[in-house]
Amino acid sequence: MGKLLNIVLIFLIVILLALTVFFIVGWMQKKQKASEAVSLAPVSVAGGQITFENSGTGMAEFSILTQPASAQVLVDGVVKGFTPLKLPAVTVGKHQISLIYSGYKTRTFNLLITEGLRVVVNVTLEKQVPEATQIPATETPL
Repeated sequence: MGKLLNIVLIFLIVILLALTVFFIVGWMQKKQKASEAVSLAPVSVAGGQITFENSGTGMAEFSILTQPASAQVLVDGVVKGFTPLKLPAVTVGKHQISLIYSGYKTRTFNLLITEGLRVVVNVTLEKQVPEATQIPATETPL
């Protein structure tokens, strides 16, 4: 009876160890998949490019670069800083982004931020062309 009990105990320990190894390996594979770099094709937009990549943190991230640099960045109407700008934790969802730089046209666009992705926007701002001022014609005496 004692030998049978020892055999059953050894069998249960082996099963427990196998299950532990199975769960550890599964957990490590899941963690590795989560940290693998995901890169979607860049999207070209008028005057710029948007790229998407795995943030590596599981959080939504947003970075913006402009030419020229030092443009003011507003997210949903709130000033967040100046380019180049990296926002490491952004609320998931649709956001309105505005870029303002003196002497250049204000650029406003909507951007959908997704959990686990880093969105990188690279924009070339367009110079503001001053409106032509009309000079009134004068009559020339005959």
